[in-house]
Parts: sequence; structure tokens; C-alpha cells
Amino acid sequence: MTKKNKAFTLIETVVVIMLFIFAIVIIAQLYISLTKAALDLQQRHIAINSIHSGLEKIYSELKNGFSFTITDNSILFKDKLCETAMINFDSNRLLLYYNSSSLFNKDFVELEDVKIYGYNPSTTPSASYYYQHSSSTKLIVIDYYFYIKSPITTKTPLFIRQSIAPLNSSKAQIVNRCKFE
Repeated sequence: MTKKNKAFTLIETVVVIMLFIFAIVIIAQLYISLTKAALDLQQRHIAINSIHSGLEKIYSELKNGFSFTITDNSILFKDKLCETAMINFDSNRLLLYYNSSSLFNKDFVELEDVKIYGYNPSTTPSASYYYQHSSSTKLIVIDYYFYIKSPITTKTPLFIRQSIAPLNSSKAQIVNRCKFE
């Protein structure tokens, strides 16, 4: 009786190796793509957190502030400790500052422009008692034009409008508070 060799031919072995290499390349490409996407998502998350903490700082300070002087790109005011404070946009370096410290992480967030608007109601005879006895700013609106930076994808534009109604319903009360505390 003769025995037949049950082995793979060279061509079959080469085809299996090529299919195995092809599968490894596809899996590696998928892994690289998922890693890049995760890194991009992580950097966007850091950028959004930086924006959120900066906007919260601005909100907190302006909500409790008074005696506002508003221009197109800055706000000068008294903070809750009755000290002079300033929020200003440096258009050359594209940074927003609160008392000379940057509010956003410049590695992940680029601030293209900031527009600041203030509403100070006029004291006309038809105005209510509330407005006649308070000359303070009632509403501050800030428009932010951001770019979220990422080394993997292109910069993503982001527009945010923040509205703040300061707690300065009676300027006299706040001024008196600062004198006696």
C-alpha cells in the first residue's frame, strides 16, 4: 500500500501567508484610525473644558460685579471684593484675559474675536421706578468666535453668545456694602 503525503503546496502556503498579512494590515490601519480619533476627541474635550471654565469665570465675576465700563473688547468693573477688575481681548495674541491672566488654554483654543455689548437703560420719565433709581448696567452680552485646535483635524469654528445680568439691581446698596465691609 502506498501512502500519499498530505501536505500543503508552496503556493497554498504563500496564499495563506498573504491573506494573513493582508488581515494584519487592515487591523493595524483600523487601530491607527481609532487611536487618532480617540486622541482628537480627547483634545476637543480639553478645549471644551477650557472654554467652559473660562466662561464660568467670566460669568461669576460679571454676575457679582458693578460699576461697569464697557468697550468693544474690554470690560472694566468692580468685583465682589470692591477691587478694580478687567476682562480684555488682546487681538494681537488672540487671548482673553481676566486681570492679566489668560482665561483659555491657548494650546487647544484659539479666540479669533470677541465683541462686548452692554445694556444700560435710560432714565426717562416713562421708565419704571426700578430703572429710574439705578443707573447700573443691566445686561452684558459677549460674543466669542473660537477655533478649537487639533493637530489631527482642521480647526473647528465655534460661536458662543454669553449673556449676563449682573446682580447690581441697586448700585447704592453695592457701593454701601463696599464702604462698610
